Amino acid sequence: MFFICALMLIMIPAVASANMLVDSDFEGSGAGSWIEDLWGGPWVNDFDDTVNARSGESLYQTVNGSNDPNNWEKAEAKQIISINPGDVIGGGAWLKYDNLSQVEAKIECKWLDAAYNEISGGIGTSVTTGTGDWEYQDLNSWSVSDRTAPSGASYVDFRLFLLAPGTADTATGEIWWDDADFGVVPEPASMVLLAGGLIGLVVFRMKK
Repeated sequence: MFFICALMLIMIPAVASANMLVDSDFEGSGAGSWIEDLWGGPWVNDFDDTVNARSGESLYQTVNGSNDPNNWEKAEAKQIISINPGDVIGGGAWLKYDNLSQVEAKIECKWLDAAYNEISGGIGTSVTTGTGDWEYQDLNSWSVSDRTAPSGASYVDFRLFLLAPGTADTATGEIWWDDADFGVVPEPASMVLLAGGLIGLVVFRMKK
């Protein structure tokens, strides 16, 4: 019994809330709940790509040079999600990429206040060069403190994008996003209550 209880306590911290993203697997039609943001240049967001997808459809983003040398340009899709100060977030998305050069394929979360202004800080992962098959870009690789919503945070800006940081005239590449997820990790008090309930259930079953 001790082993079972200990195993439950170890597993509980990994439990997060249900996925808070809408159409996280891009199976819906068009952008849907995703907010599209394009900054100049021949950039593309295709929310219904079926050529490369882990299943069904994916978000396709691409660039092939620009007429505006040394400019910052991007293709982005995002959702703005309500959170509370002190919430610990987690999640990620699957990424496939081809021929990336002078660009960043990036997943990022930014904290926003009640007026949707950015608060300093945030977390993200990126791929900057080459070609790769489906890889999970994991926001949980950041520390708990980095993933904790600061005082004044009311929202998270969850972004999937292809960005040319000052190199838009030479940027090339194609990327596909699929099966994104985002959630809030339960607070410690909630995890203790859950652990207590699970242990009580085990004891009850063993007595029966």
